[in-house]
Amino acid sequence: ALEDLVHFQAYIKSYDPSAEDTLSTPALSLPASAENSEWVTFGGSYPGSLATWIKLKYPSLFAGTVGSSAPVFAETDFFQYSQVVGTALGYDVIGGSAECASIVENATESLMDALNNGGDVPTALQPCSDITNDLDMSMYQSVVFGNFQGAVQYNLMSYTPYVSDLCDFMRSEEH
Repeated sequence: ALEDLVHFQAYIKSYDPSAEDTLSTPALSLPASAENSEWVTFGGSYPGSLATWIKLKYPSLFAGTVGSSAPVFAETDFFQYSQVVGTALGYDVIGGSAECASIVENATESLMDALNNGGDVPTALQPCSDITNDLDMSMYQSVVFGNFQGAVQYNLMSYTPYVSDLCDFMRSEEH
């Protein structure tokens, strides 16, 4: 990903506004050359990590960087993010509640118990193929978790479901 950004920067800097661009679709059109322009990278979350890492790897190519909420130290088991999601599900200002967080926690424990011990998994949550190893289980958990993560991370007017929608659903579908 970092090499892609370096390639992109080199491409933009090489752009000649007096020549026809035949390499881009649609054709690139800039009012002036970017050859001598300073570049600042910025981003939040994973893009924030990329912004930070590219400045570390290529300090001479970028004048500065802003990495907001950037987990720059990669971890194999980044459980802290799940804790943030759980806390948000319990936060009433965004539509969560202690009851919602508890229901999600209990449902998650019940689902993992059923998967690990051959119990009944609700039809909507049954995996598409057999879970035969740790990688399969990790992928399954990631897909299930993604629904909660998405509701928390994108709890904005333009995205659904909201945290409140998710909590209402979990209350109505309690197992």
